[in-house]
Amino acid sequence: MNESLRDLLNGVELLDIHMDGFVARTDDRALIRQGEGLRLLGTHNRDHITIRPATEETSAQIEVRYAMGVMLAGPVRDNPEEPTKAGVIECHMVATYAVSGSLPDHQTIEDFAQTSVLFNLWPYWRQFVQESSMRLQWPIIRIPLFKFTHTMHPTASVSKESPSRTRKPPNRARISRA
Repeated sequence: MNESLRDLLNGVELLDIHMDGFVARTDDRALIRQGEGLRLLGTHNRDHITIRPATEETSAQIEVRYAMGVMLAGPVRDNPEEPTKAGVIECHMVATYAVSGSLPDHQTIEDFAQTSVLFNLWPYWRQFVQESSMRLQWPIIRIPLFKFTHTMHPTASVSKESPSRTRKPPNRARISRA
């Protein structure tokens, strides 16, 4: 880790993580119910980085937006290049950080967005996918833990459990910020 990134990590504070929009839909319920040959294709791409310089009232801020998605795909039918889409779960997640001191160079902010920001967003993404898959009455999708060694295209596994129609998502504790 370079010294500039280390300085940023020591002087940054997470202000907010939120979703800016999402889509969760079933395209082929029969294929999902059949359950055979289903696979999960996952992706995450950084959409945008917004840098706000410090003012008299606020410290400098870095806002990073990621587009994240999974597609539940069935067996290849006609075109091996094009998977059969059974459903998708996608969202845009935004993380906002306050930076004490001066803003680092662009490359340091890029490195920060590819590592620490994604590491901070990942638990929220995992929860969203698992709860969305239950609500859509799909097999429960459990996204693996984020690992820095696999930052480009993490994959997900589909649980072999099948949710019953009466199953409800577990209650989640809410964290309030004071």
